[in-house]
Amino acid sequence: SRRPSKAARRRYVETKRRVVEEFDRSFFTRYLRKHRGHMENTAREIGYNRKDLRKKLKELGLDKGEFQQAVDSLGEDD
Repeated sequence: SRRPSKAARRRYVETKRRVVEEFDRSFFTRYLRKHRGHMENTAREIGYNRKDLRKKLKELGLDKGEFQQAVDSLGEDD
């Protein structure tokens, strides 16, 4: 069988990276919203430790404060 070209391999790797990043961003956003940006509760539910969660959020450009403020701006309690 014929091997893919280097250009095809690069496209595959880049596309996969983007898809995984989009999934991660969506996944972590969902749980941060659910827990209103509370890192300990978010980490516990998804099976991460807080240190790794902070690192992952930084990689994705997510800020837990965005999720706290979003809930506060809706006027919800807790």
